[in-house]
Amino acid sequence: MDILDIQQGTPEWLALRQNYFTASEAPAMMGDSPFISRDQLLHQKKTGSTPEVNEFQQKKFDAGHQAEAEARPLAEKIVGADLFPATGATTIDGLPLLASFDGLTMMEDLIFEHKLWNEKLVAQIEGEGIEPAYYWQLEQQLLVSGAERVLFVCSDGTSANLRHVYYESQDYRREALIAGWKQFQEDLHSFEPPVSSPVLEGELIQDTTALVIQLNGQVNHSNLPQLEEQIHHRIDSVKSELVSDQDFADAESAVKFFKKTEKKLKDGKEAALAQVPEIAELFTRIDHLTVAMASKRKSLDKQVKHQKQHIKDSMVLKAVTTLEKERQAINVELTPGWIAAVITAIDFQEVIKSKKNVSSMQSAVNNRLAQARIEQKQQAQAVKNNLALFRKMANDKDYLFPDLDTLLHKEPPDLMAIIEMRLNQEAQQNLAANEPKAEPERAPATAPEKNEEQPDLLYTDGEVTEEILTDDIYSMEKWLGKGSLDCYRYDRHGNEYRIELIIRRAGLITPAQQLSLQEEKETA
Repeated sequence: MDILDIQQGTPEWLALRQNYFTASEAPAMMGDSPFISRDQLLHQKKTGSTPEVNEFQQKKFDAGHQAEAEARPLAEKIVGADLFPATGATTIDGLPLLASFDGLTMMEDLIFEHKLWNEKLVAQIEGEGIEPAYYWQLEQQLLVSGAERVLFVCSDGTSANLRHVYYESQDYRREALIAGWKQFQEDLHSFEPPVSSPVLEGELIQDTTALVIQLNGQVNHSNLPQLEEQIHHRIDSVKSELVSDQDFADAESAVKFFKKTEKKLKDGKEAALAQVPEIAELFTRIDHLTVAMASKRKSLDKQVKHQKQHIKDSMVLKAVTTLEKERQAINVELTPGWIAAVITAIDFQEVIKSKKNVSSMQSAVNNRLAQARIEQKQQAQAVKNNLALFRKMANDKDYLFPDLDTLLHKEPPDLMAIIEMRLNQEAQQNLAANEPKAEPERAPATAPEKNEEQPDLLYTDGEVTEEILTDDIYSMEKWLGKGSLDCYRYDRHGNEYRIELIIRRAGLITPAQQLSLQEEKETA
């Protein structure tokens, strides 16, 4: 890690962060930030634009910084070492990573991270467990610094309201963090900032006047003609085809207006009926208006719901199609290996179920799509690693592994054990096939006369001399065969050993020793 000579919070520090993937951005990158979405982070990184800090937010930041400064001496007592604010940077797998530390020991083996007191975080520290919104930042701080652990503190700057817990890196989280930044870096390269659109609200429709009817045996006074004109005008002004977001917002406002006005007409009718019963024509017109508005309202409401579902389905279909195309391309590259689908359309529908507008739904789909891409790449990498292991141990032995496409999904130790077993089986079969067949017994021939100068070649049980013939792998493969040699060359875990071909030689028995051995046998 490189310690950067820069003060946190300065304009230079803010500009520096734009060129790195920072620890505080990690929760948003992983889709777990309650404050900013992954799409918003992509937009900020691509354009360099950041939202302005309002007065309320600035007060919260100032309070947090003050509490942090007051809590630092308390943290130093807990860890028994001085803690210094610092900013560090490093590059891992081509990723420019940055982390700012509220405190770092001189040995850089322990980090201090402070959050302003809040009851929810205190409950997590005291036993519920740290949520992803916090631990992704801690993971990146440990990754960048190489420190062993983080003293994670929540306080208001006083010892009375201070809770802490030590956090250590989890291997699976660290791997997920690196994979997440790699996918974010890839997405950032192709990201096109969408055209910003204002927050839309339905058209403000002026309310109609309340229906007024005065009766005295006859209709003495009614503003129904005026009300009738207003309602028909509103019905005619509503669009029958909804295209833009503004159209949808206007339609939803119209639905509310029609529902409210229907009730007014009904109330006016009931008031009139209470006065005089003979007003059939008047009330018939009122009923017609009510039916007309109800019909339009129901049609609009149905269209709004149908179109919203269509938009959801289109988002999901696009995401599923994109992911499937990428999976098919990966499978072509992995042949004879393959990867299965990691997500279905139902999973995408689930993440947008509670979203209320198009932008939040699209952001949720994009987050899940990024996670699925990471899962596909991790699955593909595991298959690639197994395929490389297979080629190393059993190259040109494909005929022994007709189920290779399935075996490539096993854990490496299990795959190695299966490869070793099948290679050993083949080697034993070849060895048995190459053994000379036993010849039929023949009558013993008359032994030739022995020449005393040329004794029988008998060997002692005693001293043995050894001579290394060769340790050249290629020479031994020619003599023994690759399958037989690999049985000794690799263990079940894939570890490779040095192999030597050795000649063992014992001394010859002299005629005198041979005579002595015969005498011992006769005596016995």
